[in-house]
Amino acid sequence: MDVMTGARDFDVADRGIALDHPRRIQKLVLYGTDREDGTLSRWVMQESGADVTAATLSGFDGSGVMKVPGAFDLRGLKIDAKGNFWMADLRGNKVFRVSQDGKDVKSVSVSVPVDVAIDGERVFVTRSTERAITVMDNELNVIGSLSVPWEELELSPYGNNRNGALGGIVVVPGKGFFVANEAGQTANQRSTYGRVDEHSDFVNGKMYRDIFGDDIPSDRTAEEAGLAFRQIETATRRFLKRSVSYYGHIADDPAVRESVLVQRAIVDYLPQSPASRCYRIVASRLAGLGPAQGGLRLARSTATAEGVPQCA
Repeated sequence: MDVMTGARDFDVADRGIALDHPRRIQKLVLYGTDREDGTLSRWVMQESGADVTAATLSGFDGSGVMKVPGAFDLRGLKIDAKGNFWMADLRGNKVFRVSQDGKDVKSVSVSVPVDVAIDGERVFVTRSTERAITVMDNELNVIGSLSVPWEELELSPYGNNRNGALGGIVVVPGKGFFVANEAGQTANQRSTYGRVDEHSDFVNGKMYRDIFGDDIPSDRTAEEAGLAFRQIETATRRFLKRSVSYYGHIADDPAVRESVLVQRAIVDYLPQSPASRCYRIVASRLAGLGPAQGGLRLARSTATAEGVPQCA
């Protein structure tokens, strides 16, 4: 990402940033984590009046960049009162604590951590799609886990179409902490596209989500799948002298990205998501294939290529 500070932009292709103003050098310092290579970078900012005019990589044995041992996908970054860096590693399922000189690195296992917040001797870690908050002390000892009072707040426990996730977290001294509820959905809020049917999930009379996710329109996905099929069909008939049959498509579903991040199969991670549903339907159609004279018998879907069938 690009971070704008004063009059200049500095490219810090990272996920988490933090500012510090150490007394020993009397200069503003910017830190950033890089989610692609698991590094922590340190820039010393050059100031002119109220503007920042330049930034120089400095520290960490001179390079200004430290490879955090064992880190895969560094996200949120915070600095505690002692100057330690706290970093969430989403795919690595860890939270790191690194000393200011980078020589003391410790970690603790936390499932799908996204961001970190520090309140005195307590550290709070948001756990992405698990939608919970881990609490630990400043020595990395896990104290417990906080669950969001979904019912009290009239929020869906799973987010809109089960795609919800807890993201950034910020502590406000004396007031508590604030958490980003990504893809959240309030009770009685109609699904994204306003469709409520017999599959809608009701809790104590309040509608939270469509449990099958079939309120997500698939017209574009179906149209693109049909176009791709017709192109393949034309090529195979022309060059291979063979015919092919259409058995459905997989819906364009943001839940697939989340399943990749947590390294779980989508049909196991979110079995009722649109993509999971399509995989099961297409698999059941393929399971009906069998041998026949002259090779493989393709049991064509009931719809024609001109009227491309929905995966459901």
